[in-house]
Amino acid sequence: MTDQKVLQLGWRLESLTALRDLGADVTCVLAAADDDKRAGLLDDARTVPVQDPADPGSVLAGLERYGLSVPDFDVICAPGENPLLAAAVLAGGRGAMAPRDALLLRDKDLQKRRVRAAGVPVADSRPVVHARELAGFARRRGVLKPLDGTGTVGVLAWHGEEERLDLARRLTEQGAGGPWLAEEWVEGSEVHVDGVVRDGEVVFVSVGRYLQNALEIRGGGVFASRVLHPLAYDKLYARARDLAQRSSAALRHRDGVFHMEAFEQDDRLVFGEYAGRIPGGEIAAMVRHQHGVDLDVEWARALLGLAPSATPSVAPTWFGWVSLFTPGGVLESCPGEDEVAGCDGVRQVSVRARPGDLRPDPAKASNVPAALAVVEGADEEQVVQRMRRMARWFPEESVVRPEDARGTGTDTGGRGTGAGTRGTGTGAGTRGGGLTHLPDPPGVAPSSGYTHVVSGRGRLAAIAGQMAFDTEGELVGPGDPVAQARQVFTNMERCLAAAGATFDDVVKLTYYVTDIAFVPDVLAVRDEFVGTRRPPASTVVQVVALYRPDLLLEVDALALTDTE
Repeated sequence: MTDQKVLQLGWRLESLTALRDLGADVTCVLAAADDDKRAGLLDDARTVPVQDPADPGSVLAGLERYGLSVPDFDVICAPGENPLLAAAVLAGGRGAMAPRDALLLRDKDLQKRRVRAAGVPVADSRPVVHARELAGFARRRGVLKPLDGTGTVGVLAWHGEEERLDLARRLTEQGAGGPWLAEEWVEGSEVHVDGVVRDGEVVFVSVGRYLQNALEIRGGGVFASRVLHPLAYDKLYARARDLAQRSSAALRHRDGVFHMEAFEQDDRLVFGEYAGRIPGGEIAAMVRHQHGVDLDVEWARALLGLAPSATPSVAPTWFGWVSLFTPGGVLESCPGEDEVAGCDGVRQVSVRARPGDLRPDPAKASNVPAALAVVEGADEEQVVQRMRRMARWFPEESVVRPEDARGTGTDTGGRGTGAGTRGTGTGAGTRGGGLTHLPDPPGVAPSSGYTHVVSGRGRLAAIAGQMAFDTEGELVGPGDPVAQARQVFTNMERCLAAAGATFDDVVKLTYYVTDIAFVPDVLAVRDEFVGTRRPPASTVVQVVALYRPDLLLEVDALALTDTE
């Protein structure tokens, strides 16, 4: 236990609780918008509302207003990424890290230079001061990102030389100012490595894999990940620990917790980004359930100079976390915590959205979920299935109305419109992007599991027949229609994202199966990806053979996106 006086920059309930449980006297500098979140944990004398806890000037002015000053505190810290540098600057060498070291954990260019110099595999990159300089970064695919950005906020991607040159022209015409980091595209599935480092040694790691890579999520899809069980992925854990050790050493991060992004490529991991902070979303909760290690407690113990307590106790089941979104607009209602908790496997839930909130388009703001949930399953497949179902169910059960219709009584139930309660619209329904579903046109028997007529206006995307091949071209699930169907729809999801679309934009699916008996299993997998309240039009065809004799099914799609 300790009696140190701690100044925390930025609100995080879990870290505050961990510090107080260890005996620290905590004062929190928090954004004014977070002041209502303290829920009695801190009194007015222990909170300093400011405009921006990541701005040293804002913090100093706030302290002065409340009769406080930096020398009043033994420790100045930040559990999040944005205020990290401000905490180091204000501490003046008395904090958890020096300003120069904190800078390495914030500036993407300086960070990649350090890990590259240490021999860590990392994408080619260069700083870009003026947008026109992007024309000289001759990479077929790549991204342009803010030097001190968080997640995918402000990140722009290109796919081909023409798109890269067009991006440079558009930013120049807009007068957009840098500097940015231009970086080549990294192939491979995206993983996050979260852990604890003490005295320069990585003492704990957890490895999770996103359902989709972060930039694919921005185009629509499911923002979620699952912890990879260490007993099933022992080789990956060994590679992740090695990458974390080398990266931590290169970035001079010797004590604390970390959240690192990397990409799987055959038998190696390619460095993405490294943050010396507690992970966001519900990753920390997922890690606690899976490994029995509390990253908030480990962060607090490192900060206060106490020995680590991380002793992993791995659960036999699997865990994941999922972000849940409503459609964009003014929120009328959405499932509450009890309803979300009633979904299969949910172990923890937090609903953040409130009626009256102006909810952003989830395709443009994947960092602002309406709710978060931790999900448990018997194995990896069950966890993924449950998260996908929840991600489809939540927006369908939400009611919003357009921003320009405040108070007009025009509701949008999930992806459809209609006057009525949450997600209960039947018959014709219009999605926010303009798709109209007619499940029972006059004179035609009602459909079940598909829609007879889907119409709309927008930009057409035609997705070629997708087969059950992984990213290396290897067949997934020989002889198994369920495994093949799941790979087919995963590939379809990625193709739609590349076209700026999601399954909500699909107007028609065509299935080709070698045995009509596969159809119930295929449709069950489809329902993990496609909203079942307003499914697309569909055609099922049994064929004699497909491209290869070991293929059991193929699916193609037509989609209409909102943009003409």
